[in-house]
Amino acid sequence: MIIVGVDPLRCDPEPLALASMLGRLTGAPVTAVSAHPHDPVDPANADLARVLRDEALAALGRCARELPEGTTLRAVASESPARALHEIAESMEADLLVLGPTHGGPLGRLALGNVADRVLHGAPCPVAIAPRGYEAPAGGPGVVCAAFVDTPEGRDALDGAAALAARAGASLQALTIVEWFDPTGMVAPPAQLIEHEREQTVELARQAAHHALERLSVDVEAEAVVLPGGTAATLVERSAGLDLLVCGSRGYGPVRTVLLGSVSHALAHHARCPLIVLPRGTDRTLERLVGH
Repeated sequence: MIIVGVDPLRCDPEPLALASMLGRLTGAPVTAVSAHPHDPVDPANADLARVLRDEALAALGRCARELPEGTTLRAVASESPARALHEIAESMEADLLVLGPTHGGPLGRLALGNVADRVLHGAPCPVAIAPRGYEAPAGGPGVVCAAFVDTPEGRDALDGAAALAARAGASLQALTIVEWFDPTGMVAPPAQLIEHEREQTVELARQAAHHALERLSVDVEAEAVVLPGGTAATLVERSAGLDLLVCGSRGYGPVRTVLLGSVSHALAHHARCPLIVLPRGTDRTLERLVGH
């Protein structure tokens, strides 16, 4: 099940395009969800609740014309769109929650507002975010990338990216950024020793990525890419040449929630391609989504 959050007042095309592309790619059913207000004085006011719900559904229907045939429309009474999306994703056991950017950010980049930020910090399933100006490629994604580190989270991201790439007939990249230790303010070791340590670190990262690719259970054209001396900003710039980027959230924090670390936080706010962020400790994986 794919759930896409829709603001019926703006009807942003980006999340609709991304949800539609992922729905066609995976065969998973799509549900479009919109939150509408209720009577703050009398939440049980049935007449007003019915009018607000009907108006929200009508607007949602106009917004959802670009979604796959058979898409389900749901209007939820809530003063918090983020909470409404959380509750719907939980109750429907969603495999993926799709969000769009806010207005005002540069074209081709993600620009999250309060709703998206709050959804990311508590979602019970993977969250996909479309950058502003996003249009789905006609033939589906051609290059799918996993931000890879040799941890359970990093391997989950690679497995999910591989499943999507295999289904799309796309190529796969396992991309690792090796950040250098900054010795500023410390007694620096000899330059020769620093260089040796860096070479070893890069080689270990390359070996880990290759081993992870070798154990994949799907047949996909794949390569390991290691960028020495990079930062989160390097990965953000690299995303301009990708069709889809998958990353973990971080290696600690409560299970079954998305909690952003420094790299995933930078990507969530600035990536130039659609981004999928994986939570920890849940069976709602991208492989399960592709299993549809």
